[in-house]
Amino acid sequence: MKVIKIENSRIFSLIKVLVFIAVCAVIGATAAYIQHESDPTEVAVEYFKVFMKQDYKGIKKLIDVPNDSYLDEKALGAIIADQKKDLNVDQYEVKDPIKENGKNLVVIRCSNKETGKKKDFKIFLNSYRKGFSLKPSYKVDFSNYYVKDCEISIPEGDTLQLNGTDVPEEMVVDTKDGMKQYEFSTILKGEYSICSHNQYGVFEKKIQVKENQSKTNLTRLTYGAKSNYRAKVEEAYQGMFQQYYASVRKKGSGEKDYLAFFEKSARKKAKKAVKSSVSLIFDEEHREKYGLSNVDISDLKTTITYNKKEQQFDVVSTYQMKYDCVTATSLINSYTESYSGSSAVTMKASISVKQKNFKIKDIVVKNKKSKKKK
Repeated sequence: MKVIKIENSRIFSLIKVLVFIAVCAVIGATAAYIQHESDPTEVAVEYFKVFMKQDYKGIKKLIDVPNDSYLDEKALGAIIADQKKDLNVDQYEVKDPIKENGKNLVVIRCSNKETGKKKDFKIFLNSYRKGFSLKPSYKVDFSNYYVKDCEISIPEGDTLQLNGTDVPEEMVVDTKDGMKQYEFSTILKGEYSICSHNQYGVFEKKIQVKENQSKTNLTRLTYGAKSNYRAKVEEAYQGMFQQYYASVRKKGSGEKDYLAFFEKSARKKAKKAVKSSVSLIFDEEHREKYGLSNVDISDLKTTITYNKKEQQFDVVSTYQMKYDCVTATSLINSYTESYSGSSAVTMKASISVKQKNFKIKDIVVKNKKSKKKK
């Protein structure tokens, strides 16, 4: 015969009930904690604060972009400025998060007391879980503001700049046929100032980055002179230019100061250039009798480019030249005779960088037919 102890059975049942209640409490508390910690509001508010401050470092930490993204601050600044242009805020209200199109959405209602206007600022967030973690992490969705798999190719030996910042050489994926190819797996949309530069020359242009797999190929570049070399080129060219017309005034004699600006191998062409202008101003009839009293240069336009292949700066000037010639007075005659003329002139000079002395290696002067009048 089996004896059942009522007291022990009741105690055991009571223990089971208490354990069940405790387990339910733990599960409920855990669920409440997960629900609280799963709320994306905190990340949304943090993003809104750095957004309003235009704190680009803080923004980069919170936006959802691939780890190898190229995030240019000027491009990011343009995106943020565009989003802020109609947002005038002196207070805001954070709405409860909702789901929209499969994404978490936190709406921040911005208001302005002065105007009485209100505007909703929407922040979409993507959620991620790492491993077995019950708590998700959130990033601000930025998929509308970047594109993927873009390429930029520049001449080999050059360095690529975007918006004034050198692009790391680690982003070069291929070098062939004299070109160097950079690949951007992810890059922000927008306008970029693109620059291909080397020691002496620089080429710049604006491009719009707005589509996946876009390609920009910079070939047959016309380089400008880098600022530090441009000053040296201008100094050499302007010095030569002044001495050129000083030599013309002397009808080709006294060329020492003028020829000092040229490499030895170019001095023959330098003399020939002066003779062309002397012949323009003084024909055989007037050469001995008249002297050059005045030269006026107007509408001067000068361009300086760098020829990478020839390693030289090419300087081209176009201008209008007006001149006056007179005869000398004598003891017999107290009056003078005179005539004047004008010509459109193109002067081209090449300055070598090989010896770093900025000597002129070539010069060509073309004068259009002179118009003379007495």
